[in-house]
Amino acid sequence: MSHRRVHGEGLVSILDDVEVSDPIRIALKIIVTEASYHQHQHPGVVDFALVDRDVDELIEIRQGGIADDSALLSTILRRSPSHLHRVAVRYKVKCGVDMDRDFRRGQAYQFHEDTRRVVVHAIRSAVDPTYRDCMLLKDALGRRDPTLLAVRMTRMHWYSQHWHQVKAAFIGHSGYQLIDQVNSGKHGELFRDLMVSMAQVPVAGSFMPSGFMPSGFVPGGF
Repeated sequence: MSHRRVHGEGLVSILDDVEVSDPIRIALKIIVTEASYHQHQHPGVVDFALVDRDVDELIEIRQGGIADDSALLSTILRRSPSHLHRVAVRYKVKCGVDMDRDFRRGQAYQFHEDTRRVVVHAIRSAVDPTYRDCMLLKDALGRRDPTLLAVRMTRMHWYSQHWHQVKAAFIGHSGYQLIDQVNSGKHGELFRDLMVSMAQVPVAGSFMPSGFMPSGFVPGGF
């Protein structure tokens, strides 16, 4: 048995003792057990037959009279971002509504609130990299250690067009300007100046090559 598998099984057993809601525990276990599989998937390869099967299953789960949170989380979280993006597109074609909206609105209340939150976040992250990176920055800003913020901002700012989109959308998702948050100086003046410089202007000559950023690409995904 591989070290990765042993490590994953150990984490799964630890999660049994974590004080979280059942849907969150289920979601974490799926993520832990599937992590090594997704690391070996090519982000651009999508099985369209599997996409159609997933959409049909999600429609059946969504319209079922009895909520099956485990089945819903399993179908969503076992797929790569590029696959889930295609599922969302196909779902809208078949159902006439955005998939994240369908699982967020009132008729989906048969599912646990945490289940709906996880599903909506997973769908939005796969469909909209700008939303995903805004949430990554918001998370990093809430931590005492500034390392994660530095890593995420550094990775994102290399791709100027995407970086501009993230900064523009950040205020809508968080209620405040990114530059105001990194300008606090609470981690020292040198760190502040570096973060502010990246928040203000893109790197000269930086660009995103055409076709280089498929769904699921994670410039700030650490």
